[in-house]
Amino acid sequence: FIEKRQQNAKLFTDLFESHPYLLIQKETHKSSWFGFSLILKETSPINRQQLAKKLVDNGIECRPIVTGNFLKNKEVLEYFDYKISGNLDNAEYIDKNGLFVGNHQVDIRDQINFLHKALS
Repeated sequence: FIEKRQQNAKLFTDLFESHPYLLIQKETHKSSWFGFSLILKETSPINRQQLAKKLVDNGIECRPIVTGNFLKNKEVLEYFDYKISGNLDNAEYIDKNGLFVGNHQVDIRDQINFLHKALS
């Protein structure tokens, strides 16, 4: 599963690494690539809501990035003993400006190319 997801991710990163208004995650050679994050650059001509609409209008499902500001998950956090160190600027930015689209354990080259075309 992971090997096929990594192959899909290679195409995704090749297509999106120089996108004019999106940032993507960097490969660490260890990621299982469960999905693909799409984070709007500060200079993006669209906002998160417009990005989501563009995806949905093209039949592409998207979700919030789970690791946005995790502190907003009050129901989960009540079970943890934790401390906050520093500010949460990056978590807030991802929470406000990021979306996630899924990957799969089979070849989804056509869908990744479609995603790229929809966001070009």
